[in-house]
Amino acid sequence: MAFDLDLLTGLFAYYKCDGITGSVLADAHSAGPFDLAQQNSPGATASGKIAGARTYLIGSQQLHRKSPFNTNFITNHTPVGAQRSWAINFWVYPTVLSGDHPIMSTSSASGLFGHLIRVEATSGGRVASYASTNGTSFVNAHASGASTVAINTWNMITAGWDKAAGKIWLYLNGVFISEVNHAAYHTVAGDALQLGGWLAASSYFSGRLDEIAWWRDRVKLPQLTVDKLWNGGQGIAFIDFITTTAAANRIVVPQAPTQIVAPALPTRIVVD
Repeated sequence: MAFDLDLLTGLFAYYKCDGITGSVLADAHSAGPFDLAQQNSPGATASGKIAGARTYLIGSQQLHRKSPFNTNFITNHTPVGAQRSWAINFWVYPTVLSGDHPIMSTSSASGLFGHLIRVEATSGGRVASYASTNGTSFVNAHASGASTVAINTWNMITAGWDKAAGKIWLYLNGVFISEVNHAAYHTVAGDALQLGGWLAASSYFSGRLDEIAWWRDRVKLPQLTVDKLWNGGQGIAFIDFITTTAAANRIVVPQAPTQIVAPALPTRIVVD
């Protein structure tokens, strides 16, 4: 796939999930500010959607976490700063569908939650996106019926919050699923971002996660953008952002020329 500025606009954190050694989930975009620490040593595998992936087990209560998280970049549950629109895209490979399995969550130490994306046993693997205005009650956009996550295979989930429209929205495997009204998030202290679980509720995911990309100040991603992320089911990797190696599943950013040379003008014009 050729370079497309639309896919980089507003991108603030990106996790390739390729680290085979070490337990920190490294932010490949800003090199550190949004690195996520581990709990109970989540694993790694070379068998990702693109290259490697991170693995999580329910019984081992594994997840990656950052606390406190600068939620001004996502939903801002802290009293400081304006809440901002956001979007996330990731690939998920669930290995268990019994019960409910959080993929991404934000919550406080006391258990109040801001946003939650999880795979549920309902309808045989429904994916749902929940948002809370007060930390306890919520609205949710969800997939149901035939639009369910498949077990032991890769699925692409795209979700977010459009502040201007006041809606949370959800896509599954490049197909729009649902959107519901959600005007604003609550404000609580001690907020944490978690991938692979919802620590305050002692709820965890089992399976693999790969190619996690976050955007801020992005309203609902249009179908055209989601189609680019889906890429015919191949997905894409934001490989180092500057590369000259073309591949079907990479965004290629051409390097800027060192100078622009204009052709010399003729010294005179001769008319026959």
